[in-house]
Amino acid sequence: MLFWHLGASVAVARYTFRDEKMDLRFLAFGALLPDIVDTPIGLLMWDSFQSVRLVAHSLLAAVAIMVLVLIRTRRGRPRRRWMAVAVGMLLHLFLDAMWDSQQTLLWPFLGTEFSGQTYDTVGGYI
Repeated sequence: MLFWHLGASVAVARYTFRDEKMDLRFLAFGALLPDIVDTPIGLLMWDSFQSVRLVAHSLLAAVAIMVLVLIRTRRGRPRRRWMAVAVGMLLHLFLDAMWDSQQTLLWPFLGTEFSGQTYDTVGGYI
């Protein structure tokens, strides 16, 4: 899944935004961030969650990063770089097909539980 998130996120962002100034390092970091945060927690607390898709796999996390970037930065290069992290997180959710797990995607609006059900995605086969 590492290369799926990295490669597909860069390709989708390049095609969609056509922004040569986008810092791909920040985009790649954002594309991996949900797994970097949630996988260790999910594995360590498997008995509680039965999933490795937790808070960082929710829209709330990506939107919170966007709002934080908008509040903490001024216009210009730093804002563009850090906004790429949030874009990478949103692309991660799209590439993970998180719409199949609405309870996690829309956490905490549909409840505070995380779906223990895992869905295979195209990326699972790459």
